[in-house]
Amino acid sequence: MANNQIMIEISYSLKDDPKKYLQIISPDEYFDSRYLDPGEIFEVESVSRYWNGIDYLDKNIRDFVTETRINIYDSSNEFRVIVTDTYWNKQMYLVRERVDFLHDVETYRIIIVSLRRTDSAINEILRIEKIDDSFRPIGHTIFQEDSVGQEMSLESYSRGMDDHGKLLRKFLS
Repeated sequence: MANNQIMIEISYSLKDDPKKYLQIISPDEYFDSRYLDPGEIFEVESVSRYWNGIDYLDKNIRDFVTETRINIYDSSNEFRVIVTDTYWNKQMYLVRERVDFLHDVETYRIIIVSLRRTDSAINEILRIEKIDDSFRPIGHTIFQEDSVGQEMSLESYSRGMDDHGKLLRKFLS
């Protein structure tokens, strides 16, 4: 399953600590092999085990993490993905930036803003692409977790986003 040409680094910052820490993990530790077909090997864009970089770190430090940066590089085709998560307000808020590079040239950039409301189990995710130096919303989802933690979508808009203002006004008022 492993691809020896893939290198994965997770750097992270802790609250009130100016130092940056680095953890190197193998593709087998990072990717979820359940999504591979027989004989298939991991690629940079294979499905990760976890959505957040924090989940790859030691449980004892997770509550203190303010930023993670996952750098996945495949030397066989010079493809790199860098995913940076910045957390604040006790990790209730997250801004994620994903940048893809091919031969050190940026080919794609997306920013995701995730807000978890403290007064309810309502979560909100806004996906924004950067194209030609302009940010464009491409998806806006508001969902709620039920008593067993299952997500249930309340509203969702994608591409075009003509009505996303209505969604914001409805749930932010």
